Amino acid sequence: MSRSRANELSELIHRLGSRTRSTVDAARARLAIAGPRAVEHLVEALEGDNDRIRARVMPLLALIQDSRGRGPLVAMLLDRKSRLREIAARSLGRFPSAATVVALDRLLQKERSEKVKIAAVQALVEQYEAGQDQAICKVLDIITDDVAATGVRLAALTLLPRLRPSARRGILERLQQDPNAEVRLAAAKVE
Repeated sequence: MSRSRANELSELIHRLGSRTRSTVDAARARLAIAGPRAVEHLVEALEGDNDRIRARVMPLLALIQDSRGRGPLVAMLLDRKSRLREIAARSLGRFPSAATVVALDRLLQKERSEKVKIAAVQALVEQYEAGQDQAICKVLDIITDDVAATGVRLAALTLLPRLRPSARRGILERLQQDPNAEVRLAAAKVE
């Protein structure tokens, strides 16, 4: 890559840190068009200390879907800041692979933030839709776990319409008896 193109990509990534929406949107669009050529620079930006840039880089990596972005996004699941872990989990939904499923499952086991757990569940549902059948296991566990947070369970319920009716029926019958009224209502809507 030429030096001028590398400088241009670095400048565009720097603009992602702007507080001006039009500047950020223009930089996003140009980086998305650059696609795979921008991935190396986007990954480097994840290692920086500007959280605004890091938060805006992750969805770009998800949009570009270059496999070089998956590993750094998995690493972001370990970030100190729950907001960044949440964005990383959402972004990983676009990288279907067994390794991504394992990383999201691991996140769900140790995560305390409900927002991050919801993002991880939504990403697992995306993984399932993309053909990663093993992504269903943890989501099904959450659906039927009556001590799990309501928001997380409601996010997991989005899986049900994607299941065959015969597979869905037994789960819905069980949820009719669930102690959580919100879960019962959401399950009734699926039915």
